[in-house]
Amino acid sequence: MTEQGEERQNKEQKQSTRDVVLNRRLLDSLFKYVFCREERKDVFLDMVNAFVYPEGEGAFEELHFLDREKSPERKGGKGCRLDALARTSNETMIHAESQVNKKQYFSRRTFTYVSRVYNDQFNESKGEDKLKPIGYERAKPIISINLLGYTEFKDSEDYREDVSLKRKNGKNYIEDIRLIFLELTKFRKKFEETRCEPHTKQECWLAYLAGTGGKRMRQIAEREPMIQKALEAEKVFLADRKERLAYLQDWKIMMDEISDEAEKQKFEAEKRRFYAENHKEDEGKRRIDIEKHRAEAENEIVEAEKRIAEARVKTEREIRLEIERKLKAEQKARIETEQKAKVEMARKMLKAGMTLDTIAEISGIPVKDLEPLSPL
Repeated sequence: MTEQGEERQNKEQKQSTRDVVLNRRLLDSLFKYVFCREERKDVFLDMVNAFVYPEGEGAFEELHFLDREKSPERKGGKGCRLDALARTSNETMIHAESQVNKKQYFSRRTFTYVSRVYNDQFNESKGEDKLKPIGYERAKPIISINLLGYTEFKDSEDYREDVSLKRKNGKNYIEDIRLIFLELTKFRKKFEETRCEPHTKQECWLAYLAGTGGKRMRQIAEREPMIQKALEAEKVFLADRKERLAYLQDWKIMMDEISDEAEKQKFEAEKRRFYAENHKEDEGKRRIDIEKHRAEAENEIVEAEKRIAEARVKTEREIRLEIERKLKAEQKARIETEQKAKVEMARKMLKAGMTLDTIAEISGIPVKDLEPLSPL
């Protein structure tokens, strides 16, 4: 592998690791806690409207969550348990899926999920959450929103792709099925390069999902109350030990998937090295090519092994630091709030004529700290 190739691979690896950390809001446990709870369906509705109507040309007024279990058989990953499934007030079905890492045959899997949901309305159904069977003339549309933490469409720089069933002339053959793909890696790159601030509701939600934090996120939340509500739900989630453990387990699963991909790359590199080592009898240019392939394969094996080790160690440390930072910030804010409440109570006691010693005994505030509060 050339020096330039190695430098490019290292850069891509660093970017991949960074993307993994920034995609934390797509992790299964946190995503479902924030968006798929009945008490926060207004948050999910706001996000759906932002993506379905990015120009603000319309909006769903209400929605109702449906049963996400679409198949009793889920062996080998062939079952269908959706991240979010809802029905709007006009009976449009909304399917939302978050995907952190690239999966093999992802496009086929997505279309299978959407097809099953669409087909369900024509079949006999059970339970209060499911639609009653209907005839074809009353079929309702389905919109699938896919939030991707990686690049799915490498032939385009746009972070949004709208997919539907079209004829050769470009017109829709059927408008009942619509798929929306939002690639957070492309969105993140665009806004980091241009240094633009999000303006539309769609951009604000993408900034949140893409892992934006700090002052920029607080400014967005001040403009968008539903994003503020999502951030508050995050704090409650991370403060709950059980939820936090589920979150860490999702991180582990994600990192295992990344490691498995690196193992596959290592296996392919070892196959190429084996091929090179078993064709030493070739002469001339062919021998030079074999030596080149063998050297490249050996380098790829080493790099794959490094990525396996680094991915596990680095991300686990970053997860731990992220959680500790949030817990410390919450604890500090709680202490400051309690202290302000005590001072306010002490002011009222002073106005009521109580002595400093009595106030200090009740509030726990030292007398020396109460003296500046006492009127002259």
